[in-house]
Amino acid sequence: MKKRPITLLSMRIQYSKMLKEVGDLENIEAYPYQNNSFTTDENWKVLVTFSNMDPEEIDYLDLQTNDENTYNVGYSVNGIDSQYKKTTYKQLIRILKTVSNVVKDFIKNNRDVEALVFTAANKDPEKLLTATDTQKSAIYKTIIVKNLAGLDKVWKLKELRIGDEALGFALVKDK
Repeated sequence: MKKRPITLLSMRIQYSKMLKEVGDLENIEAYPYQNNSFTTDENWKVLVTFSNMDPEEIDYLDLQTNDENTYNVGYSVNGIDSQYKKTTYKQLIRILKTVSNVVKDFIKNNRDVEALVFTAANKDPEKLLTATDTQKSAIYKTIIVKNLAGLDKVWKLKELRIGDEALGFALVKDK
């Protein structure tokens, strides 16, 4: 039997199944956080960052937003990019649920936010600038979008392509 290629659809179905195995996000307890940071059960220090984007970056991504109100969202574990920390899916989901709660609070406390950009770095340092870790990117997007569903309905999802292989997504306030 011929092996079928892995497609975005098949990956999304697998992630959906995985999320059901771990449980609905409503049943995943977020870590307590303060000042955009939290500590996991493994004593990892996680920091969520929001950095203003340059007008050139915004134009490249065709976001059509104001640079003062457009943010790149990232998080680090023990000061290292999140992609390099080995976690189980359950740990990753709990971390991402907490990250999405921090993002929710950021949006609520900064009503002028027009867009939030999310990307997932590649685990291979040689591909850091050229390719995305598609598995973590898909999990990241699924959890962020699902957990932010409680926000007002003015936000829309925009898929991003950065170069040939790097992917990301943005939550953009509908005008």
